[in-house]
Amino acid sequence: MTQSISPASTRAESERLLAEDPEAAAGGDLGGHGPLALRLVVGIGVVAFALFQLYTAYVGPYTALQQRVVHVSGLCAILFLAVAKGTGLWRRMGLIALAVLVSLPALYICLNYQEIIETAGIVTERQMWLGVILIVAVLVATRLVIGWPLVIIALVALAYAAFGNYLPPPIGHSGYSVERIVSHLFLTTEGVLGTPVGASATYIAIFVLFGALLQTTGMGDVFINFGYSLTGRKAGGPAYVAVISSALFGSINGSAVANVASTGTFTIPLMIRTGYKPQTAAAIEAAASSGGQIMPPIMGAAAFLMVSFTGIPYVEIIGHALVPALLYFGAVFAAVQLHAAKNGVRAVAAEDVPNFRHLLVTSGYMLLPIPILLYFLLDGYTPYRAGFYAIVAALVLSLFARRSWPTPQRLFDTCRAAVNGILPVATACACAGIVIGILTLTGLGLKLSGLIVDASGGSLFVALCLTAITSIVLGMGLPTVGVYLLLAVLVAPALTEMGVPLIAAHLFIFYYGLVSAITPPVALAAYAAAAIAKSKPLETSVEAFLMGLAKVIVPFIFVYGPQILLIGTPFEIAIAIVSSFVGVYALSIATTGWWQGPLPAWRRVVVCAGSVLMMMPGIWTDLVAIPVILAPLYLLRPDRRQPA
Repeated sequence: MTQSISPASTRAESERLLAEDPEAAAGGDLGGHGPLALRLVVGIGVVAFALFQLYTAYVGPYTALQQRVVHVSGLCAILFLAVAKGTGLWRRMGLIALAVLVSLPALYICLNYQEIIETAGIVTERQMWLGVILIVAVLVATRLVIGWPLVIIALVALAYAAFGNYLPPPIGHSGYSVERIVSHLFLTTEGVLGTPVGASATYIAIFVLFGALLQTTGMGDVFINFGYSLTGRKAGGPAYVAVISSALFGSINGSAVANVASTGTFTIPLMIRTGYKPQTAAAIEAAASSGGQIMPPIMGAAAFLMVSFTGIPYVEIIGHALVPALLYFGAVFAAVQLHAAKNGVRAVAAEDVPNFRHLLVTSGYMLLPIPILLYFLLDGYTPYRAGFYAIVAALVLSLFARRSWPTPQRLFDTCRAAVNGILPVATACACAGIVIGILTLTGLGLKLSGLIVDASGGSLFVALCLTAITSIVLGMGLPTVGVYLLLAVLVAPALTEMGVPLIAAHLFIFYYGLVSAITPPVALAAYAAAAIAKSKPLETSVEAFLMGLAKVIVPFIFVYGPQILLIGTPFEIAIAIVSSFVGVYALSIATTGWWQGPLPAWRRVVVCAGSVLMMMPGIWTDLVAIPVILAPLYLLRPDRRQPA
């Protein structure tokens, strides 16, 4: 009999893995041990930050500079004090001093905002030093939270602004003074306090807080239980739970590794117990978790960043993104089904599967915050106001069950988890703002777009391949938000210049920024899942990559055939959607190597080629693809012997 595993019993393990997640942890312990005074100050700061975000979400954000500088300075100060708790005396004193200093730019802008507006273009010595403090603090915070890659890129950008006059054309420029660079990055909305930080300070922070509340009150476990009750009695049921819960959680929390930690500690052991190989169980969880960020309605907050960069309304963006996301998860579902048949996976014992009707009666109300959120979003409310109402709804509904009661400790844990979750996003946005500010100041962004077009020789396919490689490489060292922000400025304009629809260009770079989570050799989501399953990390990452291969192919499909982005006539859209789903299922057959029996390598290659043809736009490619797919599966009679 299969042993039942409760999601609540695995929360301690989830928290341990979340602390190891470079995208979800703050780099310093926001709770934990250390001097009492520092712990008290950090705790007050964490609660104050959450209350500030809730207040501005309800009444509306302050002016752009004020809202953003409080967001960035506050998070940096909390981080420095949190890290200082566990260090030696001298480093502790330095970090405390930096935490005090980084609060000065926020105080100055909030108290002297009118003066800054009236004297725009005139930079005082005080403003220059405050700008230097903020830039240095952002670089240090990014180093603590994310690591060196994005910091190095920002330092190179600063050096380019200062010494670009020594470079030859076309990348050289006339040179800029330190005062000009600092004022552009500090006192305008095109630098550190630019559009990316604006999205973080308004939209993203409130949704991270919402996800943290669901997690710490245990309301998030209801999603897993409902998925388990619907699919648990099927062969491979726990794997379906992994896919469903990862799509739901990933859309909110925006981190593939955090997704693995949240749901994988429950689903991976259960998958192994029902017959999946450990590396297959880990690969399913990793592939599903890495897809949560492409799933509407929240898309790990990327949808709101796309609104800022493209000017396309939020509702339209999630509409365009829906079918490609469903295609990806359709491919993962197909892989789950085929692996279950291949490995002889059995169903979970009926007595260990939660009763759906009982869950609906006793816990169904806990699902209401999600439809409430969608209602306000679709009704035209701003995302941060909709997020505020969803948080209020979740708090009210958590009062109806003792296990989810919002005790002071749970509320504090929510604030702490929210700060942990927003730190990687905010620091990436602020540090990327340095790079973006330098690009706008020097005009290098437009020059790079031209260079990409020239390097591709005018070939869209070559330009897409160059973009894909760049996105994957950057994604290995940067969080998804950082990759998207850089590529949205550097590469997306070149793609649109070559005729790619604006939304297709931005979704293309976003998808490929996510692929690195399951792409060897730096596949963080796959490695986190392998740690739970105790499987070999490299083999797990290879299998996860094969399961998520649709994420590599689908972006090319919607660039060449934007019908799956719901762009075109209804007939064209319908044909494109149907043929794409057939294509991704055939792709899963090819990558799994199973169709009513094992498939030899050459048959898998032929089916893979047919699946790609099937997903390509045009009815003629579909007519060619059908016999290419069916021949190796039926006409040439594959080996149907069952494995031992």
